[in-house]
Amino acid sequence: MDYHLFRKPRVKDGKRTHRWYFYYMENGRQVQKSCKNCSTKAEARAYIGKLPSRDGNGDLLVKTIAGTMYIPDGPHMSRRDQLGKPLALSSMMEARVKIGLIIDNWGDRAVQSLTVEEVGNYLFAKKKSGSWKRNFLKVLREIYAESAWYGAKIITPEFPKFAKKSKKADTFTTEELNALFKPENFPAHEAYLFFLCALGAGLRLGEAAAVRPRQVIFECKALIVDGFCRPNGERMNYNKKGTEENRRARVVPLSDMVLGLLRGHIEKNNIGEGDFCFKSVRNKSKPVSFRYAGRAFKGALEKAKIETGGRKLVPHSLRYTYVTQVRRELPPEIVQKLVGHINEETTEYYNKGVLDMTLKRLIGADKAVANIFSD
Repeated sequence: MDYHLFRKPRVKDGKRTHRWYFYYMENGRQVQKSCKNCSTKAEARAYIGKLPSRDGNGDLLVKTIAGTMYIPDGPHMSRRDQLGKPLALSSMMEARVKIGLIIDNWGDRAVQSLTVEEVGNYLFAKKKSGSWKRNFLKVLREIYAESAWYGAKIITPEFPKFAKKSKKADTFTTEELNALFKPENFPAHEAYLFFLCALGAGLRLGEAAAVRPRQVIFECKALIVDGFCRPNGERMNYNKKGTEENRRARVVPLSDMVLGLLRGHIEKNNIGEGDFCFKSVRNKSKPVSFRYAGRAFKGALEKAKIETGGRKLVPHSLRYTYVTQVRRELPPEIVQKLVGHINEETTEYYNKGVLDMTLKRLIGADKAVANIFSD
């Protein structure tokens, strides 16, 4: 048995009572703790029955900690939420996959018995990307951090740092942009406008998929970027680098060309204020899928006869190109605001007065955006 019950007499205000305690062995030492709010033996038994199990040597097992981590509404995620480290359901599911691998390999081992060598060799043998291995170690380190909530003080080892081998996206030249952005290169006019909007506002793919008519402020010639879509189509009401508490919304000017095409698209298709501007081909209640967008973009590159020449030309290249182009005419602090490296409240942007002031701070941005297709 991991925990052993006992009780101690206690005198308070001249009255003798008893309190229930338990003890366990840790590193050859007896540790005693109280059974909180327990007045009977039955309550004390129930209390220790809910405590995490320990092995015979008093060492905390990997599976004891990891088994309850990254579970929605579980104690681990509750603590993360209160510490300002929430995770989306998809991220929790990804972490649980790695938790499963960790438990399969070392679940019955004491946490402090794991060595850098065996963990490192396990990952070296895995035919996975450097990013995958970095995320695996991130989850493993979280197990060490979580051990503190079990009354253990376990130092996290210095695990190896795997390099990110993924190549960054390359940019388009002005000549290539003019060759690419022709409606006939895309499978549908909506796909053409989707990527044009991504380029014209410097959007991430998920931000472009999340665009709704209510975000487009035609009288101010601006777009409010206030959310993004995950690959599964779920729309988050904060930007990719933000959280529920810090949404990191931003406002960007749009050129007359993009605004005009957006207005026509919205009116022609009778798109409601809260609907997606760019919809899934199969399910009109969902945003355009990333897979469809990827195929459409690749097909457009081929029709435009743009040679990659070893370059990585993908949808995210449009955002990189936007930054490169507007940086020719604007100082870095303005460009940072345009691409979302500042913190602002979305509600402020919907205040037209605040929106006007924001656009004035971005003076010159409208001209820079309009010149993306010109040398």
